Amino acid sequence: MQTSLIIVSILIEKTTANQKSLICICMRCISGEILLKILVIYDSLTGNTAKAAELIAEGAKESGAEVTLRKIGEVSLEDMKNADAVILGCPTHAFSASKTMKDFLSLPAVGESLRDKAGAIFTSCRITPMALRWLEKTLIRMNFKVLGKLGVHAAPKGREAEACKKLGKIVAENLKS
Repeated sequence: MQTSLIIVSILIEKTTANQKSLICICMRCISGEILLKILVIYDSLTGNTAKAAELIAEGAKESGAEVTLRKIGEVSLEDMKNADAVILGCPTHAFSASKTMKDFLSLPAVGESLRDKAGAIFTSCRITPMALRWLEKTLIRMNFKVLGKLGVHAAPKGREAEACKKLGKIVAENLKS
């Protein structure tokens, strides 16, 4: 399998100052298909959210994306900056996102790395997936485009496992178009 680098140049006219800007976008390409980089970041206490993250990553890979799976604490700013899309997940605690996820997203450098990106959010919960509301509100303030969201109960199996894979596919396929 041959890997090459494609450089796409886009000419953008700024009407306010009547200026033109040339933006170059580098994309990884394998055998003629663009390879998108998706980063899945998660927090998990009991392993349920980790299982959902693995299934989401699997779904994105099935759609041809290059996927990096990282637990909070293992992810670097470089990982976030290099990703074309980011999928974030955490357990629901006290009707909100986990403290670890809240602390992570409150870091200014993390907010800057996620600004203007697209991706998805997910949570595992026992009753109601309330963490989704907090995650969505927080990410929208960063101009993060939420392409999909998912709440699962406990470790995903059956339909929930398929829904996890579908979320990964949705993100990968949205980036292709």
